[in-house]
Amino acid sequence: MTRATMMTLVVCLCAAAQSPVTEARGVVVDPSGAPVEGANVILGRSHGRTDAHGRFRLPGGGELKVAKKGFQGYRGDARPGLEMRIVLAVETVRAEMTVSDQLEQVSPDPEAGVGGVTIQSSKLRQLPIEGNDVIAAAARLLDVGSLGEGGTTVIVDGVPQRSAKIPSALVQEVRVNQNPYSAEFQRPGSGRIEIATKGAAREYHGEVTYLFRDSALNARNPLAASKPDEQRREVEASLSGPLHGGLAFFVDVEREDDLQQAVVLARIPSGEVRENFQAPEKSTDVIVRLLKKHKSGSAWSVRYDFETEKNKGLGPGGVRLPETAYDETGAGHELGWQHLGVWSPKLTSELAVEVERQETIAQSRNPVPSIVVQDAFTGGGAQRSSVQRETSASFVGAVTWFSGPHRIRAGASVPNWQHYDVIDRSNFGGTYSYANLTDYTANRPFSYVVQQGDPQLRYRHAEAGAFLQGDARIKPNLSLGLGVRYDWQRRTGDRNNFAPRVSIAWAPTKAPGTVLRTGFGIFHDRSGAGPIAASLRFDGVRVYEALVTAGSESTRVASNVVRLGSDLQTPYIMHFSLGVERQIAKRIAAALTYVGLRGVALYRSRDANPPLPPDYLRPNPAVATVRLIESTGRMVSNALEVKFRGQIGRFDGDLRYAFGKAYNNTGGIGWMPPNSLDFIREWSRADFDRRHRFRVLGTVRSAFGVRIGIGVEAASGTPYNLTIGRDTNRDGVARERPEGVGRNTLQGPNRFEVDIRLSREFAPKGNPDGSWSFTVMADAFNMLNRANYTDVVGNLSSPFFGRPTGASSPRRLQLGIQLRF
Repeated sequence: MTRATMMTLVVCLCAAAQSPVTEARGVVVDPSGAPVEGANVILGRSHGRTDAHGRFRLPGGGELKVAKKGFQGYRGDARPGLEMRIVLAVETVRAEMTVSDQLEQVSPDPEAGVGGVTIQSSKLRQLPIEGNDVIAAAARLLDVGSLGEGGTTVIVDGVPQRSAKIPSALVQEVRVNQNPYSAEFQRPGSGRIEIATKGAAREYHGEVTYLFRDSALNARNPLAASKPDEQRREVEASLSGPLHGGLAFFVDVEREDDLQQAVVLARIPSGEVRENFQAPEKSTDVIVRLLKKHKSGSAWSVRYDFETEKNKGLGPGGVRLPETAYDETGAGHELGWQHLGVWSPKLTSELAVEVERQETIAQSRNPVPSIVVQDAFTGGGAQRSSVQRETSASFVGAVTWFSGPHRIRAGASVPNWQHYDVIDRSNFGGTYSYANLTDYTANRPFSYVVQQGDPQLRYRHAEAGAFLQGDARIKPNLSLGLGVRYDWQRRTGDRNNFAPRVSIAWAPTKAPGTVLRTGFGIFHDRSGAGPIAASLRFDGVRVYEALVTAGSESTRVASNVVRLGSDLQTPYIMHFSLGVERQIAKRIAAALTYVGLRGVALYRSRDANPPLPPDYLRPNPAVATVRLIESTGRMVSNALEVKFRGQIGRFDGDLRYAFGKAYNNTGGIGWMPPNSLDFIREWSRADFDRRHRFRVLGTVRSAFGVRIGIGVEAASGTPYNLTIGRDTNRDGVARERPEGVGRNTLQGPNRFEVDIRLSREFAPKGNPDGSWSFTVMADAFNMLNRANYTDVVGNLSSPFFGRPTGASSPRRLQLGIQLRF
């Protein structure tokens, strides 16, 4: 497909692969909690009836009316994307509407699966979230095998985000694994986070939050000789309200000061180094939004976002000494516009355009060459010197057609169009690598790498997608979802990237109770801009990356290069599942699901010019390592998941356990095997494979109005490699394993962490309507102070063999106060 054809498709469809939610949905029940079937539901110019499970879906937002003979009518506001639970009262009892984040009734609705998690802003304030980082908290619910090369996919109001940061005061709802097989999205539901922001306010509202953490309240890092002197302060203030004629505003200012320290654990010739090193981080973020809502349900918004970051002392930690520190600063501006159109009761549209400008500067503190002694210490300079300017734009939109309980959506998008201007002098001073401390003392490096040439590079990167999705309620107890998606990215020759999706949900009986779900989908991955830039920069001409390796008889000098494979394809995973959901109590639902993943044509790299035994000379002596990026990897993953959701006693939330296995023969697009002539031993447990995973997220009601938020994560360890720590094949990298030993044969430590938040909201006297209140809260992260070790050394030549050189944070206490008015 040509570029012109793709852009024509974008314009004609006026739609997007990740599009804003444009419908209100919910469930109508009677006072006993039983679903109300056949209730009339009116939303603006749209109208419909509830199904056998009491559920409804209507386009747009605005005033919602619900009526049913024998019940008192309901009238209230509905916002697209929020799951509502409406209780129709009898006689003179007043109707009540709540925005619910739990599944009260198991339903064959595509978006009502027990596997999905929806958390409202009111619940977010009660959960233990470190530094108000909503995205980091939600990411713990994702399946690592579904993420892809780009990591976590974050979608805010239908627009994919390049920088995963959003003020907590702006968040209305967080969704994970909703409608996992929808063709609207490039990644599966278990690999993406969807965030809906707050809409236009009819009244003035404000919120001020202050969070504080100090090392005096924390435990000591298990690898530190003394407790690091740390402190974190964060303040966020927001104000929203109406202006004139349906126009509203939202302003948010957030400031973070994190005076943290890295823990260094290294071994130098004179002995062990165990010390703390200051690495403060500061950031400021300002967001201004204007929103306009029309009586028809149509709306538009304009947003401006400005952010700055200053990070000092990056780099040190583990075996990296303080002298390797570098500083990094960044600033960005973003302007966005979104429009929701409600053209008739059956037709809606969405359109979003964003333009962003970012600049990031990194500079080493120490200009001397870098010294790497494998898994003992890294010293010298960081060899970091770069200025990167990025200008990016994105376009998303969609059209939706409703017909009773059926829905058809079509769309296309350009989620990433990026122009980079990079000046990178990193490693222009060179890096010496030594196998062990003995070789370092004897001044016998096994390789020396230095870059020379033109440090400036300008290039473009673009991605696009299109989809068609149909969701049909075949019968009241049977729903069917069918869709197809197409993905494209620049600089890859693969154009046959069509991805079919199908999902089925069937309730054997009309009454709520049991639902069977199954689905299948193909999900394509993207390389991102980094590997493209590497292939343009390290071509042996623009930048000459000289590799010097010491042989037994001679010293060899040549240039490393990076190339894209001539038959490079777009990787994809086949995601399929089969499960049963059951309402086991009035407010408890459970699910048992098998989930399978098959990775095809996955990214990996290999040396296309490897040294050949017995002399270990390269076939082409004019160049050194030829890193060839290919799509020849594969993956097999199988998991059985058990999930509970709802209210269990005083607990309200989500519990899930998964037992699974994941095998692959690639560690990602930048990974290279120790022997590019033999991939047989690379098929092994995946780097992210955890056999057992248990997670809990929810709240507990307690006495005196105190809310207890709980987050529990328990998991078996991931695997890691056993290596000999020597460059026996003279390719310049010491990653060889013992003879006959495959990849990822060692078992890493287990992980267990319990996070708790205690919060209490106060509404002072003289405030009968609760128009303002303040909340005090206290968080304990890793409350049990369990030592969760990371970075276990598998290098037989290292003085730290079998020992960890890193650990997750010990117990930390966070205090906070929030004023809302």
